[in-house]
Amino acid sequence: SPTVRESDVPSLAASGVPSLAPSRQDEGEFSGKKEHRGAGEAPLPRHVAPGRTLNFSPRSRKFSNILSRHRRFFFSHIQACDYLYWGAQEGRGEAPLGSDQEVPDFVDRPVRDACAGSRHSFIIDADGTPYVSGFIESFNAYKGHMGVPRDDLEEAMEVNEWVPVTEFRGPGGSDLGYTPEFNRVYPGAGAPGNSRDMHSLLIDVRGYVYTTGNNDMGQLCHGTTDNTDVFTRVPGLPSGATAAAVGLDFTLILLGDGSVWGCGSNENGELGLGRDVVSVDVPTRLPVLEDVVEVHAGLTFAVYRDRAGAVFGTGSNLFGQMCVSTEGEPYTSPTVIDVGLDVGRVQMVMAGRESTYYLMTNGKVMACGRNDEGQLGDGTREDSNEPVKVILPNNIDVRMIGSGPSSQSVFFVAEEDTVYAAGANDRHQLGLSIDDDCVTKPRLIEGMDVVPFLDRVEKVCSSGTHTLAIVCQIITKTPTSVPTFVPSQSPTETPTYSPSTTPTSSPSFSPTVAPSLVPTETPTEIPTNYPSDAYRSTLQYYVADGVTYRDSVPNRVPNQSAYGEPDIRDPVPNAATYIVPNRNPYNVPDILNRVPNAATYTAADCKPDILDGMPSYSPTFSPTLLGYNWYFWGAEEGRGNTIGENQQVPQEIPDEIIDVSAGSRHTFLINTDGELIVAGFIESDFGYRGHMGVGPIDDCENESDQLCEGSNDPLVVIEVFDEKGKSVEMGDSDFPFFRFVYAAAGVPADSGEMHAAAIDFNGDVWVTGNNNKGQLCLGEFGDLNFRDSFHKVPGLPGPALKAQVGDEFTLILLENGDVWGCGTNEQGEIGQGEDVDISTKAVKIEDLKNINQMSAGLQFAVFLDNKNRIFATGSNLYGQMCAFTSGLPLTVPEIVFDFTDDAVIQVEAGKESSYYLFEDGSARSCGRNDEGQLGNGDFVNTDEETPIVDVDIDDEILRIESGPSSQSVFFILEESVLASGLNDRFQLGIDEIGSRDSPVEVLFDGPVEIQYISSSGTHTVANGRYL
Repeated sequence: SPTVRESDVPSLAASGVPSLAPSRQDEGEFSGKKEHRGAGEAPLPRHVAPGRTLNFSPRSRKFSNILSRHRRFFFSHIQACDYLYWGAQEGRGEAPLGSDQEVPDFVDRPVRDACAGSRHSFIIDADGTPYVSGFIESFNAYKGHMGVPRDDLEEAMEVNEWVPVTEFRGPGGSDLGYTPEFNRVYPGAGAPGNSRDMHSLLIDVRGYVYTTGNNDMGQLCHGTTDNTDVFTRVPGLPSGATAAAVGLDFTLILLGDGSVWGCGSNENGELGLGRDVVSVDVPTRLPVLEDVVEVHAGLTFAVYRDRAGAVFGTGSNLFGQMCVSTEGEPYTSPTVIDVGLDVGRVQMVMAGRESTYYLMTNGKVMACGRNDEGQLGDGTREDSNEPVKVILPNNIDVRMIGSGPSSQSVFFVAEEDTVYAAGANDRHQLGLSIDDDCVTKPRLIEGMDVVPFLDRVEKVCSSGTHTLAIVCQIITKTPTSVPTFVPSQSPTETPTYSPSTTPTSSPSFSPTVAPSLVPTETPTEIPTNYPSDAYRSTLQYYVADGVTYRDSVPNRVPNQSAYGEPDIRDPVPNAATYIVPNRNPYNVPDILNRVPNAATYTAADCKPDILDGMPSYSPTFSPTLLGYNWYFWGAEEGRGNTIGENQQVPQEIPDEIIDVSAGSRHTFLINTDGELIVAGFIESDFGYRGHMGVGPIDDCENESDQLCEGSNDPLVVIEVFDEKGKSVEMGDSDFPFFRFVYAAAGVPADSGEMHAAAIDFNGDVWVTGNNNKGQLCLGEFGDLNFRDSFHKVPGLPGPALKAQVGDEFTLILLENGDVWGCGTNEQGEIGQGEDVDISTKAVKIEDLKNINQMSAGLQFAVFLDNKNRIFATGSNLYGQMCAFTSGLPLTVPEIVFDFTDDAVIQVEAGKESSYYLFEDGSARSCGRNDEGQLGNGDFVNTDEETPIVDVDIDDEILRIESGPSSQSVFFILEESVLASGLNDRFQLGIDEIGSRDSPVEVLFDGPVEIQYISSSGTHTVANGRYL
């Protein structure tokens, strides 16, 4: 019943249920005896000095005697802490969308906890009730991370401002019987603009854990993969939780006994369960880790600190966030991180999105990992796989670090409670009241003086777009030195200060009462008999006790589907397997012409330096199918070179190329022989879903013509599968000769869950990669039903002219002008209306006829018909359809522009922006413009008042090119190319970094004739020739 509060539930003694507290041990760490608190019980808040009491509100003074009687502390009755907010306003439910709070805004509202998630925030008020605020783009994509049913929320341009979370369920969705009181909250983590596929977590005062939201990898720990929009208690934990961490699609829970339990994805080793466990959907204990006092998650990795000061890591090491180079290989089991100093010198750890931070006992901070936004605070923007020292002004001593699993910003709290910030600042998430997009050396946040009192900054929690901080007023100041010992005896009067038993960055209001109910489910220990790793070319998946295993078995194919592939989601011990026939070695020349010492950017200035100067050439364009040389610029890993290096300006590679396509961290090429070639980077075997289309990842120990984790030389597609699932090898009469290719689209750093498409000279469509939403058009879907080789799409009524690949959907334009689609329709991407979530087979989009052109962004598409009308489907969050819809998506095709006077000859889509090219050579654009990608001279998104803008180019434009994951755009002229937008990895092809809001000339070596350009989030490719 919602009217029953936690305090009304019978006590342990009254209920007759034994306590779950660990038993007292005989041997102690220092003094011969070791003190153990009850399950779920943490030490006193860090701002309480030994022998002192806190300021209680008048209505709760009756609880003060608890301090002396039981050494326990109910923070729910203390009115000492409020919070600050800065950054993107939609994160706290304030309109208009896109507006920012530039400096810290003090909110006079007592809280126990507060934390920022991706486009949303949680607080827990003084009586233990959670509140959530934020933004939901569309209910079609909402998975429940806010813990509130959609009937009580708003979508699109309507924001949600501090909605109370009032519904909770017991394990398995059972009636809980009371309303819990909560102490800690961990919001969902996603990409900065995400408002959909996430999950969140709460810990109540008894140490019970509740989760809600997306559950596609079992990250809710409920024993299923079903999503939920109600916080539901996690079963199977042997004792109460003191802390937790939420990553992209995994969850970690720290118990009072120092053990760590996890669930969700282990594709990159996030849970440390070895190479063969793909995911778990029940709480599973992590090996190796014992006596842990801190756990923090990044997007796809985690770091831990034990009581002795040793630091461990699990998961992705793509950017060197583990402080050592593993050439992109993840840590699949908990591994010690060497910060370069003796073990025991680390007193706190913190994780950002792809970076880690280590606070030493001398008050200095070391950092490792990604640094593209200056988030390491070392004065550069160079990633580092070795510990670098954070450059703090005036040699200050730090006592706490704040960040978050989706954050590229970091905050350093000094001993005197001043706060310094570095990293991403494009939405003012640093609170510095400056317009710089990033800061590479920590700067003082001067806006903290808005607080009417400030005795202590207790916590700073940031997401990709906004930040919250908890500030507290206390009666007695904190001791200047932090005790490092655990007392040998329990106090008889007042609580003992024991900071070493809880993360130092966590709020001071930890669970203090042991759980009164014994979980009925048996916890799942980590399996000790992992499957063999002998045969990596033939994969098997099976599920046992909630754990999804990956194994290699002898070649056998039971229970084949109509497409010749098994249903590998069948959770039986003898699950079916993929068969990968033996492939003959195929010698491919090194067409990538690698540059070992490619340039890297080291400048500290993040402010764009807008360039002037436009070429003036007259267009005389004549397309041809002849082969051309090709060009590459941007992030070198996009063509299989060293990760982190950049090619600053276009590099010409001699060849005979008829099509090019840049995907997220990979590139496809087609030569005049119709051969499909791919190169690029794969972070991990665990997360790879086959988008490169050349079979499974091999061990890569002997031969060079194999697909490997890490960087990959160019590989030719030499095997495909027809519509019946039959293997067709190069040299067979029915092997396709490819004409067009469409690389996979994901977030800029993605190298796993994507899909790609290609069209051959017969007009047949071939697809490969992730199929979790049916985006391969093969009639099935699911996380394990991916394809790592190209498969022919069945059921199309005619030959295809063009295809487009979005985030989780595919569009196919036929010769007759009809458009077919498959995959997700959660935001109307494939135009099937509000009642259709996905389509696993290609379906006709009924309202589109006589279409001449189409182009897809990440979650939307635009179409041009033969009557000069422009249609659109999908997301319109940023106004990318050049029409105002209050942020609501278009779930069926609608006309967004009908140009009767000016003939439109091309439509093009970027990630969240659209471009229209007119017959007179001028261009207009609309949508997202945070990187200047609209090319109109500013960084302002279009809106209801100004739905479309003119591109700032005087010369006649021949064609516009971008890509579904790109925030850059290219305008092809007769003998040159202009570009604007994102340029943090030199993806504009100019010799200096920084976004451009007006088109600048791409630095080719001379006059050039360009056929095609394709851009991803980090690199660009083109084909053509010098004149």
